[in-house]
Amino acid sequence: MSRVGVKELKDRLTHYLRLTQKGEEIVVTDRGRPIALLQHIEAGKPGTRETRLA
Repeated sequence: MSRVGVKELKDRLTHYLRLTQKGEEIVVTDRGRPIALLQHIEAGKPGTRETRLA
């Protein structure tokens, strides 16, 4: 599991999204404190919550 700061994530978002597509989980930090988890989600069936969010 990788850790990345908000600014780094903003600057290199495409890179980190590609990592999540490969199965990597990324902890997003703000001033060194974890604030979010970025991870890949499987495509849902039509009508599922995940599909509506995509």
